Parts: sequence; C-alpha cells; structure tokens
Amino acid sequence: MHPHKVYGRQASFDDHRRSRKRIIIIGLSTVALAVIVTVAVVTATHGRKSSSSGGVGNSASSFSTSLKAVCDKTVYPASCFSSLSPMIGSSQPLDPVKLFHLAVQVAMDELPRAVQHLRDLGLRVHMENLSAMDSCAELLELAMDRLNDTAAAHSDLTSEEALDDLKAWLSAVITYKDTCMDAFEAASAEFRADMDKFLKNSTEFTSNSLAILTQIANVLGSIKLRRRLLEYSDADGLPRWLSATDRRLLQSRDPRASANIVVAKDGSGKYKTIKAALAAVPDKSNKRFVIYVKKGVYNENVKVEKNTWNVMMVGDGKDATIVSGSLNFVDGTPTFKTATFSVLGKGFIARDMGFRNTAGPAKHQAVALMSNSDLSVFYRCRFDAYQDTLYANSLRQFYRECDIYGTVDFIFGNAAVVLQACNIFPRVPMKGQWDTITAQGKTDPNQNTGIVLHACSVQPFGDLSSVKVYLGRPWKDYSTTVFMKSVLSGIINPAGWLAWSGNSAPSTIFYAEYQNTGPGSSTKNRVKWKGVRTSLTQQQASGFTVGSFLAGNSWIPATAVPFNAADNSMASVEAFGQANPLDPDRLEARRRTRKRIAIIGFSTVALAVIVAVAIVSATHGSSKKSPVSIGAGDGTRSFSTSLKAVCDKTVYPDSCFTSLSPMMSRSQPFDPLKLFHYAVRVAMEETSKAAQHFSGLGSGVRMDDTFLSAMDSCGKLLGLALDLFNDSAAVAPGDLTSGEALDNLKTWLSAVITYHDTCLDGFETASAELRAKISAYLRNSTQFTSNSLAILTQIANVVGSIKLRRRLLEFSDGSGLPGYWLSSKDRRLLQSSDPRSSANVVVAKDGSGKYKTINAALKEVPEKSNKRFVIYVKKGFYNENVRVAKNMWNVMVVGDGKDATTVSGSLNAVDGTPTFETATFAVFGRGFIARDMGFRNTAGATKHQAVAMMASADQVVFYRCLFDAFQDTLYLHSQRQFYRDCDIYGTVDFIFGNAVAVLQACSILPRVPMTGQQDTITAQGKTDPNQNTGISIHACSVRPFGNLSSVRVYLGRPWKPYSTTVFMRSTLSAVINPAGWLPWSGDSAPSTIYYGEHRNVGPGARTKNRVKWKGLRTSLTQQQANGFTVGSFISGNSWQPATGVRYFAGLELKKKKKTKISDPVIGPLRVRLQQQSELAVVRLREQHLTAEGWFRGSFSPLFARAFLLNVGGDEHRQLNSWREV
Repeated sequence: MHPHKVYGRQASFDDHRRSRKRIIIIGLSTVALAVIVTVAVVTATHGRKSSSSGGVGNSASSFSTSLKAVCDKTVYPASCFSSLSPMIGSSQPLDPVKLFHLAVQVAMDELPRAVQHLRDLGLRVHMENLSAMDSCAELLELAMDRLNDTAAAHSDLTSEEALDDLKAWLSAVITYKDTCMDAFEAASAEFRADMDKFLKNSTEFTSNSLAILTQIANVLGSIKLRRRLLEYSDADGLPRWLSATDRRLLQSRDPRASANIVVAKDGSGKYKTIKAALAAVPDKSNKRFVIYVKKGVYNENVKVEKNTWNVMMVGDGKDATIVSGSLNFVDGTPTFKTATFSVLGKGFIARDMGFRNTAGPAKHQAVALMSNSDLSVFYRCRFDAYQDTLYANSLRQFYRECDIYGTVDFIFGNAAVVLQACNIFPRVPMKGQWDTITAQGKTDPNQNTGIVLHACSVQPFGDLSSVKVYLGRPWKDYSTTVFMKSVLSGIINPAGWLAWSGNSAPSTIFYAEYQNTGPGSSTKNRVKWKGVRTSLTQQQASGFTVGSFLAGNSWIPATAVPFNAADNSMASVEAFGQANPLDPDRLEARRRTRKRIAIIGFSTVALAVIVAVAIVSATHGSSKKSPVSIGAGDGTRSFSTSLKAVCDKTVYPDSCFTSLSPMMSRSQPFDPLKLFHYAVRVAMEETSKAAQHFSGLGSGVRMDDTFLSAMDSCGKLLGLALDLFNDSAAVAPGDLTSGEALDNLKTWLSAVITYHDTCLDGFETASAELRAKISAYLRNSTQFTSNSLAILTQIANVVGSIKLRRRLLEFSDGSGLPGYWLSSKDRRLLQSSDPRSSANVVVAKDGSGKYKTINAALKEVPEKSNKRFVIYVKKGFYNENVRVAKNMWNVMVVGDGKDATTVSGSLNAVDGTPTFETATFAVFGRGFIARDMGFRNTAGATKHQAVAMMASADQVVFYRCLFDAFQDTLYLHSQRQFYRDCDIYGTVDFIFGNAVAVLQACSILPRVPMTGQQDTITAQGKTDPNQNTGISIHACSVRPFGNLSSVRVYLGRPWKPYSTTVFMRSTLSAVINPAGWLPWSGDSAPSTIYYGEHRNVGPGARTKNRVKWKGLRTSLTQQQANGFTVGSFISGNSWQPATGVRYFAGLELKKKKKTKISDPVIGPLRVRLQQQSELAVVRLREQHLTAEGWFRGSFSPLFARAFLLNVGGDEHRQLNSWREV
C-alpha cells in the first residue's frame, strides 16, 4: 500500500517462510472477516430494536433493514441506501466488505459525470474564473487517482496499514472536492450553486464509502488485529523490503553525497534550476531519487508532479538553499495555485531547504509550500510567508525541526499532519489584522485528518505587543487541531481560539490542548466552545502522536528522519556504516545500548525523586516549620514552598519563581528535572524575544559603522545562543544520570550567558542610554538562563553526591580511542602521525592545491557532519579573515608548522571593528582541530583590541600552534577548549574570554607593549557563579619576548565579577611582578573572583608579595588543583582521545601507556626512561637551557635516545644536531 513497499528484495528462507505465513493468514482471515464484520456491524447498528438475523436466507425486508442500518451510520443515509440497494442481491448475505467496494465503485462512476459537467460549465465561465476551473480539473483528476488506488486495494483488510491507506485516500478525495469549491470563493452565488450541484453526488458517495470503511475499521479494531503482523524488519530497524541502494542512502549521514542530480545556481551542477532537474526524474519510480540543490536563491515556482514519486530534495541549509516566488490571490491566482513549491508525487522528502513567498501581507493568500503528497516528510526546512504560508492540503505528512513564519491561517489545510519539534513564528500582520496560527479544513466526521503540533515552540517574530495571536480558527465544520507538549509564549491571547465568524464555532469541531507550557498555555480564560477540550487525558492525546495519528512507525523509519513515535519516546534511524548485522562489535554495542536503556529507564524514575528530596531538603535545611512533602497532592502552599526553596539558590530568585510558577502543575509531584527543562524553555523564549527587539533598535539611534557592526555581532551571538538552547532542550531527563550530559548542559548554558555578555560588551562605546536599553532587552533572557544553570547545578550536586559513574555507558577499545562510534576512517586518521596525507582538501598559496584560500576550501565542508574533514594548508602566508561557521563540524586544519603556515589579518577596534569581529581566524563549528598552524593579527599595539584567534565552539583543540598579536591575542570566547604545545605572544589581556579552557605545555610570551602600558597575561570573563568556565594554565612556561626590564607583567586581571584563572605547575620567569595580579580598576578586586596558584616554579612563582585579595588562593591544595585539570575541568577523557592530540588528564606529567619506543635495547627500562625524558623536557623549558648544554651533563646515550623520541616542538628542533647520540 505504501509507495516504498514494492522495492525489490533478495529472497531468503525467512522471507519465503514469512510470505507463506502471510498467505495463510490472509486466506483464513478473509473467510472469517465477512462473517465477523457482518455480525458486528449489523448488530451494532440494530441494537435491541429487533431480533432479525443478518445471515443467509433473510427476506428482502430484513436485507433492506440491514443495509439501512449500515447506511444510517453515514452522513448521507438516503443517498447511501438509494445508490447501493440496487447493486446488492437481496438473496446474498449482507457483506460490508463487499458493500464498501461497491460504494467506492459508485463514487468512481459518479466522478466522471462531475468532470464532464465542469467542462460544459467552462464554456460559459467568466475570465476571472478560468484559473479556478483549471485548479478544479486538476483536483478532480487527483480525486480519480485516489479512488482508483482505493478500488485496487481489495485484498488485505486484515491489515491496519491497509485501512490507514484507504482512510487517507478517501479523506483526500473529499478534500480535493472541497478545495475545488474553495477555488470559486470569489465567484457569483449562482455559479457556486451550479458547481455545488455538479459535485453533490460524487461528494456524498465518497463520504458514504468512508463511513462504511470506518465501521469496518472499528470492528477490526475491537477484535485487535495486529497492526504490523505481516511486516518485515531487520536488525538495523530498517524494513527488509528496502533495496541495497536505498539502504545505503538512508544509512548515510549526508544524502547530498549520494545525489542523482546536482542543481547549482552558479553552474557548478548539472542543472541551474530545480524544474530542469525534476524533468529528469523517472515517472512512478519506486527507487529514491535524490536531488541536491546547492545554496542560493532559486526564483521559480516548482511543482513535483503526481507521477514523480519518491523524490528527496536536499539543500545546504534552510537559510542557504531557498526557493522563492510571489504568486498571490490579490493578483488573480487561486490559493491552490499560489504555492512557490507544490508537491503532488507521493513519498516526497525535503531536507535542509527554505521555501518562501515574498508577495507580502497586502496580497493576502500567498502560499510558500503546498503538499498533496502522501507519506511526505519535511526535515529542517523553513517556510516563510504571511497569510497561508504552509498549505498541508491532503494525505499524510510529517514536519520535523522546521520553522514556519506567517500571520493569518499560516498553517492550514486538511491533511493528516504532525509538526514535531518545530518553531512557529507569528509575525506582524497588516494593520487591523490578527494572527491565527492554524485553520484546519475537515468537512466530514469520518475523515482521518487534522493538524497536530507536538513539542513545538510558538514565539514571536517581531514586536507583536499590539497584535492578538490565536492558536487557530475553525475553517470548516469538523476542524480538528491539537497543541500538545509545546511551549506557548505570552503572545497567545488568553482566549486561545478565534471564531471564523461571529462569537462561536460549530459544536462539531475538535480543538484540544495537552500539557503545554509557557505563559500562553494557561487555559483558564479559553473560549467556552463545546468543541474545545483544554485538558486531554494521556490516552486521548496518544491518539494524536506520530505513531497513532500517522501510523508513523510503518513508514517514517524508511525516511531516516528522527521522530517521536509516542508521547515520550524517540525513534530514529541511526546508522554507523556497518554492513554486517552479526558483526561482534555491533552485537556488543547493542548489548551495551540495551544496558544503557535499562539503566536510564530505572534511574530516571528514581532520579526525579532523589533530586527532589535532596534539593528541597538541602534548601529547606533544618527549619522549624512543618516538614514539606514533595509528593502528589501537596497543595499549592507546599508546592510554592518547594519551588521557592529551589529558586532561592539561584542568582535571581524572584524572576525564577515568577517565570516558573505558572508552568508547573501543582497536582503532580515536584520534579526538579522537569523544572530544569521548563526553565530552559522560558529562557529560550526570552532570548528569541530579545533577538526580535534588536530588529527595531535602530530607530532614533545614530547608525554609524561601529553601531551597525555591534548590532550584527549581537544578531550572530543570539543566534548561537538559540542553537545551544535547542541542544539543551533536546537532552532527555533520563540522560541527566550521565556526567557527560551534565557537563554538556553546564557548558552550553554557560556559553549562552557569555553570548549575552559579549553582545552587551559590543556597545561599550555607546551612550549610557543606549546601553541601558540593550541591557533591558537582554535582562530577562540573561536572568532566566542563569536560573536554568543554577537549577542544573543543584541537580548536578545531587547526582554527584550519589556517585553516578561518569562514563558508565561509554564505549571504548584497547587503543584508548572510542570503540563504538568512531569510524574506521577516523580511527586511521587519528592514529596517523601525519594527517596531511589523509586530507580531503589541499590549500596552497602557489596553486599546487585544489584551492588558494582557506575560505574557499571551507565551502566544501558538509554541514553538521560527524565525520572528520581534513584541510591541509601548505606553507605560506594567507592574508584572509577566516570564519569556520557554526554548521561546519569536525574540521581539522593542518599546516606545515606554526612558523611555516600562517593566517594573517589586521582588523582592530580602533578602526571601528568590535572586538568580537576582529579575529583573523574565528571558529564557531564544534569539534574543530588546528595543528601546526600560525595565526596572526598584524594591527599592532596602537590599534588596541586586535584578535588573532577566537574560538567560540565546543570541544576544540589547538596543537603546536602559534598565536601572535598584541592586545587580546587569543580570545577563548566560550565552551570547552584545549591548547597543547602552543606559543602565545601578546601584551594586554592577551589570553582572555569565558571559555572552559586548559592550556597545557604551552609557551606564553609577554612582549613589549605601548608606552605607559603594563602586560597582563589573562582577563577571564565569568559573570555568573554557576558557570563552569575559567582559564587553567598547566605545565606552561612564561618567559619574555624582547626586553621587558621596564615593563610590569601580571598573571591577569579580573575582567568580570567571577573571573576564574589558575596557574599550576608552570614555570614563571622573573618577568612576573611580585604582586602577581592587577586590579581591573582601583586597588582591589571583587571578593567573588577565583584566582589560584599551585606548585609553580621559577623566580616569578614566589607568592610572598602577592596582592591580598579575598578571592586569591596562592597555595591550592592538590585536591583543589585537580579540579582544573584536563580530566576534570573540561572532561577531557571523554572527548580528547578522539582528537589524536596528546594530553595529561591529571596534574602529573605522565606519558600515556601506548607510547612506543622502538629500540629493543631499551626494553624493560621503557617506562622509566619515558618519565625521565618528560621530566627532561619540563626542566629544559624551566631553565631555558639549550639542548647542547643539557646533553653535556651526565646522561647516557640510552637515555638521550629516549629523550629524543619524546620531545617535540622547539626543543626537538634544538636537538636535530644531536641525533647521532
């Protein structure tokens, strides 16, 4: 029944066995089905009125009574009886299954008559109705196709999938006829009456067919036939009927690589337009046909025709690949024809695409996308228009992680459609208009259609403070719409729903809400219509999930798009490129996965209780008040007390309580895990509002270049913040049993606060009035994010106290590399001593590579790829400002040496560029690695802030790199970062930011500043006590670059109130001022800072004359210092091995066990010699000795060889002449 299910499959014994089983089941059930359904249907409809039997030998009277009993359940009983009575012999038993197929045949026979009437009417139609006539003809043709499909499906009514198909197709037929009539909404009443008369019989007969089918389905449902009894699936969770080609495609993380055709605006593909590519798709193909559309704006109206099946269209991102049009109703095009992109062919998938209609609000109906495609999926797409943006017209559709923008009825139609994890953006309408999100078009009670919004977010796009926004309005009599488990912002009008006309709505509608959150979710003042249900039960809500409403489990897995099948479970197709399902590694991985699921399932239940008790008990303390219970039924007072106890631990307790109190159910147990997720959603909503405020900030403000640059930076930063909010919101409560998940959430939320701070810092030269205005825009967002982080910290403290293992569920192998999720290609790359040989792209200034610039090479990086992409940059000076965008994941840039391959720029603050934008090289994409590269900003000391490198990405690594500038050289902006064997040159605050950063075995080189300046190595920017951020400098060397005899050099100064910096086990030369640390202003520092020193050596390490600040700790204990190691501070053991960069997880500089020394003579002395050689490297750095001076000591040739094999960087080059030793 499904478009995919006719794929060829290889025969196997199991397949043949299942096929025989299927034939037997169908054979037996078909015999029984007629009897079961006949008895059940007729009994149900007769009730107790008579005792007549429906069996063989009934009289004509009893036959008519039975037929009438069935027809009485339809919407049009008279036409049902009169059309079907002549077609069934009264001497035969009444067979509802046969009756259904006869009803379909009657509807099919009637439809061509309606088409002929339409043609006759077309001869006398007015010009303004010609386009509507054309639409009607197309719709009735689609209706005939669906009736043909229905008539052909006469065998397997034992299958719920078959029943789902039939319901969908017949529901669509009715919708097509309704849409035909809607096309003539502007026509005269007389003309519409004629049209209605022509379509009357066909519409009624189709409705009768659907009603009879519904009765059959109800009977089958009552005897609980299994939904998927006859379905095939394999160990990967994919249907067995998938072809090998489709299997490989669905297991691919990036379907662009498997594209049949490439479309590119710039001519780099086979075609320049999408229409041209679609012309190459074979008709009615059961094989997936992939069209990759490269980034660009494609100004064309596209139509995927009804015979164009199983097309997948993939772009470069919803904001990068855009299809744009402007057809609209005001200019004379019927709504059905205005769509920029229209899909009729079944099995369509769109991924990472944008669709927009630019007609504007004054043109009224103007559709961006219309789908009439059965089993269609839209993933990570954007739909942008005003009125009628997204037209989900008919059949079954699924939308995941999409953005929909609009004003009036901007999600409408009569499909069976679920939008899941989508962002809904009402925008500013025409003057005098209100915004209505949905307008559902169900006209028949037996249609299986409706609009479901599940786990979505409704937030404003622009200033909607004076606009009323409603969840929807009832377009048709049986309008069906459900919002469940979604976040509804404060823009939603308290009434919730708007009448189509007048003050009420038909009693037959079904409007429902279930467990939504946010200020707009309160149902207290909702309209009091009979059809509105403000509190569905869980059982009722489960009928609107993907699994139930769309039967999604039977077809969405074959699209490789993630989905929640039920209210609270995630199902997705994840493939790791392993072909053999019996491979031992896969079996072991599955065993561990099952263990993980069991652990999470058990611990999630326990964790909420443990955390609630622990947090509330800790916060209540030993108060003499009556004890506070946290169970169900506590009552409003104890609930408020518990919430207040948690909020009192935050930095902003008032905003915590007022924002979260309306969202938590007082009838449920107090659940801090749920509270945390609510807090994240509230913060995310406020950040979105803040972003919209910035769009109107320019009015009344002098718009100079500095202001515009700061505005642009703020927009980028708030976009990054929303990305991290989405990541945080996606973490399930059960995953909070994992130390890694807690670390991730702390890092992401800490980064969000940093993004807000950086936005405000961009306006440091603005007027006090403007800064106050910006601060007000960001206040709620910053406070709510801080509250989220504080609640998470309380949860983490409890989880830590019950000692849940950090890596209980992680997979690793004997090499120290992750064993399960690391591909064989990545494993070879990381174990390679020279990744340049494995480069995907080569950049060479002299033209010997594929590209001459790094920016050009980065364009080839696939978006959000989980595979490592290596760019080898040959030696040379590259004068360009490089941006590794946020969707460029897992990029490795490798050079020929930190002094050989150099990226150079000169942007700076004095010339008008905000500090955030001055970086020569900026990284936003997670998992970035740089190796053997140099990064410079040549602006010079007089240009003040001029960044060489800025990293604002998670889990990034820099190995053997050089960062060369003056003020603000290295911007450790946010998230987790690791620097190993690097050189950093600078003057003022030249290592700064608010990341979670460890610099290990690096050389820090203060240089001569401007006259009158002092050198400060660090300026850490922590602003919230719960942020997990700071700068840790471990086993590094601080020594002067140039003559600094007249320059004071300090370890750092406190940029922000909670500034956190630690120097440990490093060599501090005499260049360090005895005071150690410098105030930001005045003579002291906030008492909330955390500055620490631990077992440093060298003349500058003496702490006797250090400043006497409360926040300075001059002799950290080993336990305290351990908190700032790679293993603890940045959770390095869970991700560092996968980078292939060496590191020390703890305080001690110990070599990893697997380091190889090849000379067999060394043998048993290997470990001791390795340790000695490491110590030699450290001492060499401490005392600044040359290799020659060191080796003229008493070391043996055996030790010398071990030393040579372990040193690197500058020391290794010093020892080149000593290799003969």
